[in-house]
Amino acid sequence: MNLKTKFFLKVISVIAPIVIIPTILANCAHINSNELDNAKTNLKGSVEVVNINPYKTKQMLASNINKEQINSYFIFIFNLIKTNQKIEEKILDKNDYEILNWAANDNDGTLGINIYIKTTKQSYLINTKPVFLTDKQNNYLQELKYKTPAVYSIDEILKFSNNPYNLIHNNPYYREQLLRAKIYFNQNEANVDDSKLYMNKIGYSEFGSDVQKRLENAFKIRYDEQNIYQINSPQILAKETKTLTSYIDKKTNNNYSINIELIKKLIQINPFGKLPKNFAQLINLIKKEEYPKFLTITKNESVDNIVVKDIYYRIIDRYAKLEFILEIYNKKTKQTVYLSANFNQKNSGLLKNEDYFQYIFDRTISLDLLTTKDGKNVELNSGTGWIVDRIIDDSLPKNKIKLLIATNNHVMGWSNLAISKDNRMKSRWFNKQEYINYLENNAGFISSNIYEDKDRYQYLLWGTAPLKSPVSNKYNSLSGISFSNLAKVYNITNQNFINRAWYIPQLSANGIKINENLRTWYQINQEDIKSIKNGTLDFVLVPMVFDIEDIKEKLPNYYKVLNTKDEANWYIGLGNSKKYLPQLQLFSGGYPGDVNPNSSAIVSWRGSKSYGSLIQAFDREIKNESILDYYGPKQINNIDGYQKVGEGYLNKLFNVGTRVITSDEIGDLGSGSSGSMIIDSNFNLVGIHFASLNSRAYGAPNDSMIGNLFVAQSQDLSGDIDVRAAVIKKLKAENIYTYKLNPKVSS
Repeated sequence: MNLKTKFFLKVISVIAPIVIIPTILANCAHINSNELDNAKTNLKGSVEVVNINPYKTKQMLASNINKEQINSYFIFIFNLIKTNQKIEEKILDKNDYEILNWAANDNDGTLGINIYIKTTKQSYLINTKPVFLTDKQNNYLQELKYKTPAVYSIDEILKFSNNPYNLIHNNPYYREQLLRAKIYFNQNEANVDDSKLYMNKIGYSEFGSDVQKRLENAFKIRYDEQNIYQINSPQILAKETKTLTSYIDKKTNNNYSINIELIKKLIQINPFGKLPKNFAQLINLIKKEEYPKFLTITKNESVDNIVVKDIYYRIIDRYAKLEFILEIYNKKTKQTVYLSANFNQKNSGLLKNEDYFQYIFDRTISLDLLTTKDGKNVELNSGTGWIVDRIIDDSLPKNKIKLLIATNNHVMGWSNLAISKDNRMKSRWFNKQEYINYLENNAGFISSNIYEDKDRYQYLLWGTAPLKSPVSNKYNSLSGISFSNLAKVYNITNQNFINRAWYIPQLSANGIKINENLRTWYQINQEDIKSIKNGTLDFVLVPMVFDIEDIKEKLPNYYKVLNTKDEANWYIGLGNSKKYLPQLQLFSGGYPGDVNPNSSAIVSWRGSKSYGSLIQAFDREIKNESILDYYGPKQINNIDGYQKVGEGYLNKLFNVGTRVITSDEIGDLGSGSSGSMIIDSNFNLVGIHFASLNSRAYGAPNDSMIGNLFVAQSQDLSGDIDVRAAVIKKLKAENIYTYKLNPKVSS
C-alpha cells in the first residue's frame, strides 16, 4: 500500500484508555534567560523548590542527604515579580545559585535549604514538602531489616507445586505484614505517606473492620506505581566475575557442582511462573541453611569445609537464560569460588517473555469502526478485543463461526454515536451514497479491495498484524495493521449494532464517596453509608460472526486447532475464578495506534510486562468523570441511569470493579490498546486493561497499566463479583453452548 494511504482517513480517532499524567511543574513559564541576569539587587522575588526524584528521596532520611544529592534530586525556581505585578518563573541553572547550608527535619520528612542567588545577591530559606522518610517510617523499615520471607525448606517448596496462594499466605513473614497493615489502618493515624510502606510489602489496599473505616482508609493510599508490591530483585553477579561449572577441593578430593536436577524440578513446579526471574523469586523464599542442597558432591562425605555463602544470578527473561550461581567458601583454603550452571528453554522448562506475548497475540484482534461527522471524512475508532470462547450455533453457514469476544465497555460503548456537546461533532455511520462518494474521492490512495467493497461502511471491522514483533514491547513495522487488512464482523452492522453486547457485568458498591449533584444515583442507609447499584467493570462480551477464510488468513494458529480435539483447550475462557495475587507478574498486549509516520499501519501490536502490582478494592470516589456511557438497550432503571436516544438508550454506568495497578517493567500500552487481556505468569487470565498511568512524569522508574480484575477483592461489592461464574450462569440460563465455558455434555 502507498504510504499516503494511512492519511486518506483524514481523521483517525482512536478509542483510547484513560491516560493519567501527573505533572511536576504546573504553569511553569520560562522568562528570558538574560532577564534574571540583569535584575537589580532590590528585585522582588521568591524561590521554590521542586522534587524531581521522589523515588530516591522516599528511600532516605533528610538528615542523610548531601549537597550533590540536593542538586540531583531537586530543582529551584525563581519567581520574578515584575513591575506590573505579574509573576514569571525561571528554573535556575546550577551556576545561578549556591547552596549555603541545609537542615533536616526527620520528624516530618522535610528539608530546609538556604540558597544564595548570585544575580540578586540575596539568600533564600526554603522548605521542601515531606518527600523524605520520617523517623517513624525509617524505624518501621529497620524493624523489617532483620526479618526475612526466606522461611521454607526445599521440601516445603516442592509441596507448594504450582500453588502461589498457599506459598504466599502460609509464609509467616507475609502474614506478619498483613497483620501490621490491619493494625495500622485500624488506627486513626494512617496517611498516604506511611501507607506506601505497607503497600510495598503486601500489594493489597482494603483494610477496616467496617464499611465506614474501609471508605476512610481508601483515601489514605495512593494508587500508583510507587505503592505496588515490591518483588525483591535477584542478586546479579558482575559479568567480569569468573564462574566455574565444578570445583575440586584438593584437601578432600571432593568434586562440587550445581544440583542440576533439583533446579529443573524447581523450575517445573514454580508457583510464580516459568521465567528466569520467577525462579529467583522462588529461591528468595528458601532458608539459607538449605543452600548446600543445591550442591552435588561426587563423594558422599561431610561438607564441613565448604560453606555456601550466597546465591547470585545472571538473568535474561527475553531469551529465557538463567545462570544459577552459588558463592562457596572453603574454610580450610580460605578460597572463594563462584559455582554455576546454565539453564534455558532447551535444557529446562524455562520460558521467555515472547512465549507469553505470543499466547496473547494468537487470541487478540483489533476492533475498528468507520464513522463520520460530515459524510465526507472517515474517523477510525479503534480498540482491542480477544477471543474468549466459540459459541455453538448450528444455524450458521459452514464458512462462518460465532465467537465470544471480550473488550472494554468504553471501546464498544459507542456513546459518540449518541451524544455530543456539539451536534456538529457528533459521529455517525456513513450512508451508502456518502461512502461511495468517499471511495471515489480517495480512489488514488486506497487499495483495490477497499475500493471494490462498497458495503464495508455498514460493518464493524477487525484485523490482526501479519507478524508479531520479535520484541513485543517495541514498535515494529511488521506488526502493523493497514486499513486494507481489516475484515468484516458479519453480525454487527449499522442496522443492529444497538444489541451488540450480550453480557455487561452488574455490580453494586457499598461505601462510596459521590458528588452531591449525582444524588439521584445513590442510596443512603441508616448509618449514612452511600451505595450505588448501577456499577460495572469496563468489560463487555460481544458475540461476533467471522468468516473462516478470514480466520485462516489473520489467525493462523487458531485456524490450526479449529474443529480438532485441541480446540476447547485453546480458548482462554474467563480465568479460573481465583483471586489474583500481586506477587505474580502480569502480561498484556493489544493494538495501540501506530506512531511511525513512515508506516502505512493504522495500529500496531505492542506488549507490556509488569513486575509487581497493587490491588485496589475498587474506586470509591464516584464523579462525573467516572461515568461509562453505553449506548444500547436499557441496562438500569435508575431515573438518571439512562436517557432515550433514537432507537436505544444512553446508559450511565460506573466502573466499580476491583482494579490492578502495575509497574511496567518493559513496554507500555497507549491509545487503542483498551480492551487488552491481562494474564499472569502462569498463563491465567486475570483481567482486562482499560487505562494507563504516566508514572515516569513524577519520577517513578516505570509507567503503569490499570485494569479490572475478573474476581472482585472487596467485601463491599456484590453482584457479578466473579465474572467467569456469572457468564457460565447466563450461558446455562439461555441454553447457549460453547466449547470452553459451557460445553455440551454427551449423554
